[in-house]
Amino acid sequence: MNAARDYRFDVLRVFACVSVLILHTTSFFLEDPNATFPFFIVAFVNSFSRAAVPLFVMTAGRFALEKIDDFASIP
Repeated sequence: MNAARDYRFDVLRVFACVSVLILHTTSFFLEDPNATFPFFIVAFVNSFSRAAVPLFVMTAGRFALEKIDDFASIP
């Protein structure tokens, strides 16, 4: 029996996707650090978006574990 779709995980996935895009685009600006106000904003946004990879791993693990009936049968 399938449970109803939980849209909160969809929001987490969208946040993780956008965060990965932000992570990859802002990393270029951190290579040449300047003590300017925009540098600190980019550094903060880059640090905040680093939660994207653990979010991907946790959401994938949650849906993978949901399909396992008997944990003793896992090699």
